[in-house]
Amino acid sequence: MTSIRKRLTYANVMSSISIFLVLGGATAFAASKIGSNQLKANSVTTAKIKKNAVTKKKIKNGSVTTAKLANNAVVGSKVADGSLSSADLSDLHVKGLTKVAATAGATEEEARAAAPAVQLFSNGPLSVYVKCFTDSSGPRTYSEVYAATTEAGSVFVGNSDSLYGDPFLEPTTKEDERQIYTQSTGENEANGWRTIFQISAPGGASLAGEVALYAKNGALTEGQGAYGAGDACLFSGYTTS
Repeated sequence: MTSIRKRLTYANVMSSISIFLVLGGATAFAASKIGSNQLKANSVTTAKIKKNAVTKKKIKNGSVTTAKLANNAVVGSKVADGSLSSADLSDLHVKGLTKVAATAGATEEEARAAAPAVQLFSNGPLSVYVKCFTDSSGPRTYSEVYAATTEAGSVFVGNSDSLYGDPFLEPTTKEDERQIYTQSTGENEANGWRTIFQISAPGGASLAGEVALYAKNGALTEGQGAYGAGDACLFSGYTTS
């Protein structure tokens, strides 16, 4: 005991007490002093986040942006009934099935010129219209879709024609130079396809969408269906503007 007392100096005692305080208080210090500034960049990885630790209350309003959503991440079943109002869909225009009787002509050119233009979509100076006609020399029935504008310097992209500039899509552009798509069928047959398009005017108006077009000539062996009797075309589709 005497030997131990000789070794207990003031310095030894204070050193031991300091070590005890540091070790005993480390947890309290860590809990109260480690904040975001003490965390190394990229130190908290996905694997270190406890399952279900991040709840909706912990997500800051507006922090999940479109860029943070994976492609096809939001499916129809995740959209609440009634969450989309008519205002949200005001730029979407859907055209139901439109039937147009074919106009006959001695040649393809004569029949096309005689066929009336039937408008499907419009937005300001821009419009999309269709024609249905039969070249009697074939015979062959045609179903066609066209872009049109009343504003000079417009542009459009279609599957048959495209006008990007030099030349532009103009009010005076010839019809056979602004065709979006054409579909045709021979005697007693039917055919169909779909096409996409985009039209823009200098003033900011635009039309973009898809049109399905069908053509029937004569009589079909399985009945006339949606076409009805005679040569006819069917059109349907949608646009956003």
